[in-house]
Amino acid sequence: MSNINEHSIIQHADNVISRVIEDETILVMAQQGQVKVVNEIGGLIWQLSEQRISVSEIVEAIVSEYRVEYQVAMKDAQDYIHVLVDLGALVLSE
Repeated sequence: MSNINEHSIIQHADNVISRVIEDETILVMAQQGQVKVVNEIGGLIWQLSEQRISVSEIVEAIVSEYRVEYQVAMKDAQDYIHVLVDLGALVLSE
């Protein structure tokens, strides 16, 4: 599993198709034959990572949007980013 910290940079992987339906974001990784439905937090991470972005910037957006503590938002973001990187939806660079 990749080490994701606040300085890590993420962005969308190539060839991932996404659609938003109500409060859920649907990610289709056709090459891997996988579909992932993400909740609002996952959708926010997906939206923000359209361009290269640091994990700390994503965490700050989660804190602002959902009024949670920074450390709680960091853990949630790291967990979600791990899932999306493992699925091939996001790419990670240091």
